Amino acid sequence: MSDPQSATPESAPPANDHTLLELRLMDAVAATVAVDAVVQTLRVLGLTAAALDSLATVLDQLLLEAREREVFADDPPVVQVSLSVLGNQVRVRVSDLRMPRWGEEPKPCRSDQLVRQSRLDGFHRGEQGNSGNWSECVLNLQAAAPGTPPDLEMPTDTPRVSAPAAAAVQLRELCAADAEGLVRLIYRVYGYSYPKPEFYSLEEIRRLLKVGGLRGIVAIDDTGQVVGHVAIVPDTPYLTCELGRLAVDPGYRGHNLASRLTDQMLALAGRAGIPALWAECVANHPASQRVLLAAGGTEVGLLLDAFPAMRMSRFAAPLQARQSLVPIAKVLAPSPSFKAHLPAHLEPIYRQLIGQLGLQRDLDTSDRTPSGTLALHVAMLPQIDGGFVAVDHLGSGGVKRVRTEMAAMIQARMAVIYLDIPLAEAGAGHAIDVAYQHGFIWGMLFPCARADGDVLRLQWLGSQVLDVNGIVCATEHGRAMKEWVLGERQRRLAGS
Repeated sequence: MSDPQSATPESAPPANDHTLLELRLMDAVAATVAVDAVVQTLRVLGLTAAALDSLATVLDQLLLEAREREVFADDPPVVQVSLSVLGNQVRVRVSDLRMPRWGEEPKPCRSDQLVRQSRLDGFHRGEQGNSGNWSECVLNLQAAAPGTPPDLEMPTDTPRVSAPAAAAVQLRELCAADAEGLVRLIYRVYGYSYPKPEFYSLEEIRRLLKVGGLRGIVAIDDTGQVVGHVAIVPDTPYLTCELGRLAVDPGYRGHNLASRLTDQMLALAGRAGIPALWAECVANHPASQRVLLAAGGTEVGLLLDAFPAMRMSRFAAPLQARQSLVPIAKVLAPSPSFKAHLPAHLEPIYRQLIGQLGLQRDLDTSDRTPSGTLALHVAMLPQIDGGFVAVDHLGSGGVKRVRTEMAAMIQARMAVIYLDIPLAEAGAGHAIDVAYQHGFIWGMLFPCARADGDVLRLQWLGSQVLDVNGIVCATEHGRAMKEWVLGERQRRLAGS
């Protein structure tokens, strides 16, 4: 589950990022000036009154929190507000160059609680050293592009095709002309339950193709219909890509079309110089796991209760519980022997995984305190009831700050929280130990994610009931990984 990324404040916006509004507020100017300007500008885009009210409430709080931070420079105290439209998303960003929260003994932000209760589709926050503090609210516009035919939801009882017909399907790279066929495929496979809203929008698919945010392989039958798809999606800021968005028309299942699509995509990714791919396979559908495992992938963890239940046509999976994910990784290119810092109790599982991935690592289990300047990215995603903290650099005081972000999300009653820690950081072992003390456990390993090595994703679960019986792994290694992660969770619950 890749966290949607936001550019840092100093980054140039993408060429197709249409900026609608930019404001620089002195402290003497009322926050309502900016809030009203944003809301009035967005009314013409068709956002609901409830969504605009939620945005106004959160934005007002963000401006208050920015102004409460310590001013330490000679420049006049300014808070910047920008409003832009990127594809089918509206993004409102608040940024400042005041004292970061970690410089104080920060308390959980009121804005975190408001986001949890809001109608926002995403929320990001970060601190990037001398680039300042930023927060960003995300709202999705209407998912379907204007002019989309009304009959996109297709019947799911289409008959199975013959083996010769399935073998005759042609595979090629996804292009803009395939957008409508891909949207139709998503409706036939998932109905309205697919958790990637961009795949219901012709314009958004075309935009992602244009800017390099999506590369796909499609299967085309003899009538020109899209009957299969798989894609790689950049996992910014990591060097790796997510392999996913796999969909096979119900009538074409059982003919190894998913494997054909995946093999061709792996070849494309290798030619593109991508060091490794990872995928998140639903834990109640082992057939989807076998596709990447057969291509040489390795299970690298287990993400428990990762997202709300999702319907798949012609599958009788239980829909009442949140679904877990089996993360699988495949290394595509040789990797140097990077340094990795881990606590001693995780050394055995890490050594096992890097061995299966064909990697060499120099492992250090000493307990070192982080140093330098903190850089991190925080996101809250109400649509999956989850939160992310991604550390770029731990820095001195970074563990305290990460602990504060974790506490804020726990207080906001998130169902799941993820914490990404780069293992090349000398203080990574110490940070992981602290996270374990606060109830986090191993989630998954991202091999070769950065230029200096691997990233470990830790996970924290809320009080929801875990559907252990719904977790079905396709291999003996996967089942052992499942038992180990569940054992880690039991040990955390027991306080050991």
